[in-house]
Amino acid sequence: MLDNIEEFIVPNCYQSERVDKVVAKYFEKISRNTLQKSFSSNQVWINNKIAIKKQKVHKGELIRIVLPKKTIEYIRPVNIPINILYEDNDIIVINKSSGMVVHPGNGTKDNTLVHALLYYTNGKLSNCSNKLRPGVVHRLDKETTGAMVFAKTNIAFLKLSRAFYKREIYKEYLTVVTPSPSLLSGVIKKPIARHKINRTKMCISETGKFAHTEWRVVKKFSEKFALLSCRIYTGRTHQIRVHLCCLGYPIVGDYTYGYRTEKEKHFSNVTLLHEYKLGFLHP
Repeated sequence: MLDNIEEFIVPNCYQSERVDKVVAKYFEKISRNTLQKSFSSNQVWINNKIAIKKQKVHKGELIRIVLPKKTIEYIRPVNIPINILYEDNDIIVINKSSGMVVHPGNGTKDNTLVHALLYYTNGKLSNCSNKLRPGVVHRLDKETTGAMVFAKTNIAFLKLSRAFYKREIYKEYLTVVTPSPSLLSGVIKKPIARHKINRTKMCISETGKFAHTEWRVVKKFSEKFALLSCRIYTGRTHQIRVHLCCLGYPIVGDYTYGYRTEKEKHFSNVTLLHEYKLGFLHP
């Protein structure tokens, strides 16, 4: 089971009611049994202090509760349009669109690439991996676009997974950064780890895993914007985004890693990062 922390401020209408009844009313779609388990395991707080069921609440107080999320037992194939670059009996390569999540997980809906590919292939994806990730041998961030390969057969899955693990895959990206770099090319080799405070972010850290990125300027649009090509030799989470932010050249649209909208309104609602080259030995 995956846990989910929810919190809310007690409104006027719940003044002086028992906290267990208030929580039951607020989360009316969740069973009483599930909510009682949260109380029994001391996972309900009022103003950061553990709450007991009979405790009265007052308006303006903060209630925080850990709710268990149900695990996904079955992935329903969904007819979602996908852009296919190449396909045969063993693999399928697609051009991932921005905003699409690769596989189901905590908080996702029935609109991932896996849902779409299960429909398109009539379920013919490798089942070697986690049941929520059939055929998945690598990932791209939600907003990142570009080439992705999926395994249809188990042999293809095992060979591709090994190639990714041994860094035998050629990966090159195009991205727009701001401002334009003063140099025309460069190499950055800095370790990357999970951010200690914001767990959804990554950061440069001496305790992190080695990461290697090479970049070059393809075209300078102005002093503020440039098109870069980035080749990565390791596949760390958010690697290009973190490395370019570290260099002082955040990716346009990447508000997580340093991008800020320009006053001239040269902005993007998505992160401008695209994997345009993906090279591998056919399994």
